[in-house]
Amino acid sequence: MDILTALCNLDGILRERGLKYDDLIAMGLDESKLDKLINANKMAVLPEVADILECNIYSLLNHRAS
Repeated sequence: MDILTALCNLDGILRERGLKYDDLIAMGLDESKLDKLINANKMAVLPEVADILECNIYSLLNHRAS
């Protein structure tokens, strides 16, 4: 699976759940939900992509909190 396919899979998972990328950021108020979503997505995407997304999500959350 290439990175483009992995990102499409992640997008598909979000759509299936009625979520958008902004919702990931909004879920930062409840880290357990965010962690569950990230962990669920790790099963569907390349580990490297999931790690990058996870780092980016937490960076955005930390930036918004400060």
